[in-house]
Amino acid sequence: MRRWHPVLYLAVFILALLAQMLAVGVAVSMMGLPEQPAETISTLPVDTPAAEASSESDPADRAAAETPASDIREQALLALASQAGALFILFALFVATRKDLGPPCEPVASPESRAASPPAPGSAWQRLPRPLRLLAIGLLGLVLTYPFAQLAGYLGAWVQYLTTGEPPGKLSHATLQLLSEARADEALWVVLLGFTVVLLVPVLEELMYRFGLQGSIVRLTGSRGAAILATASLFALLHLGAVPASAVPALVVLGIGFGVVYERTGSLTAAVVMHAGFNALNLLTLFFI
Repeated sequence: MRRWHPVLYLAVFILALLAQMLAVGVAVSMMGLPEQPAETISTLPVDTPAAEASSESDPADRAAAETPASDIREQALLALASQAGALFILFALFVATRKDLGPPCEPVASPESRAASPPAPGSAWQRLPRPLRLLAIGLLGLVLTYPFAQLAGYLGAWVQYLTTGEPPGKLSHATLQLLSEARADEALWVVLLGFTVVLLVPVLEELMYRFGLQGSIVRLTGSRGAAILATASLFALLHLGAVPASAVPALVVLGIGFGVVYERTGSLTAAVVMHAGFNALNLLTLFFI
């Protein structure tokens, strides 16, 4: 299997960020909106305190903070532009280099066990198609990671309260607030924004952080553990524009979970399933608030 040079893995991360900024800038100009600050992309945020961990930042997210709920159309289009623009640039890069989307190093597990730690060969698990195994692993990874992310979120919120005296809000992220205040006649834009958050954002962010950034660090250092921790930390820090500092520990836990699943399976699929499932859970919180 052919591999990229470490710099190309890092280029995936950098190009995605730049493509997002460019796509949002073009969309803002075409729609005649005020200039919006360009930032990193965002996953859908969750209910605080622990749920704050789900939020990641995207160029459209900051705009939502200053935009009334009636502007959900503009926010949905900006979010779609930022994700789709970056995905298009990455797709062009992959096609141009004619490389595979495999991990930067050989998977930790052998080919026979790389999809998990299944029972003995010939079992029902082994007979399942690999895509189904990866789907199951992603869901299992979410189940195992979510409680720790919640705990980290509560601890972060507790520290925030002790140091500032300010309790976390019920809906700390502008995207969730925007969706919660959407009118019945804005259902189309709610669906479009939900589609972007649950499907496009996980694909792009896992390409950026796990395949791109984590992949480059693994190739440069030879240490998967260091790569997972460093990527998860940057993953959290780059989202400070969309979530409070109290959410950083939970985001780090989530990033570690995504990174471990990626390295263990040798595939982005399971990590994307985890990420998408987490974002979908965030959306569901709107029905219980």
